[in-house]
Amino acid sequence: MIGMQKVSKAIWILLAMTLLVLSGCNNDNGGFKLQNPIINAPPPPTTQQQSFAVAPNQIKTVYISVNSGDRLAGSLSIQGGSGNDVNFSIKDPSGNTVSNGGKVSGNWQFDFTCASTGSYQLVFDNSFSIVSNKAINLTTTVYHSQ
Repeated sequence: MIGMQKVSKAIWILLAMTLLVLSGCNNDNGGFKLQNPIINAPPPPTTQQQSFAVAPNQIKTVYISVNSGDRLAGSLSIQGGSGNDVNFSIKDPSGNTVSNGGKVSGNWQFDFTCASTGSYQLVFDNSFSIVSNKAINLTTTVYHSQ
């Protein structure tokens, strides 16, 4: 009877050790550790849609907050005036021009990786128009890097 208890105890110990090894709780030094922590996935993309008008001889700036390494993508459509156009540029948080689309008309898209953290400026310049409002439909998506 005593021999069976030792065998049963040994089987339980082997079973427990096998489960620990299979679950990844062992390390190379023979000791035990917790399983590797779950690495956080980046947050889901943030999408914003907005519509606004840019009056004649006016500039409208939209600010988008990002972190370095985030990807900023968007699309815009312009309506109004004879050319359905507006001057469009993107500036980084320091005020440096990242993209100068010049006079864009109809539908326009942009997509780039942000080099610095802060508020990027999407600049809609209708200062060349003396009569026409420009209706802008803007969609932006920030794809977070972490």
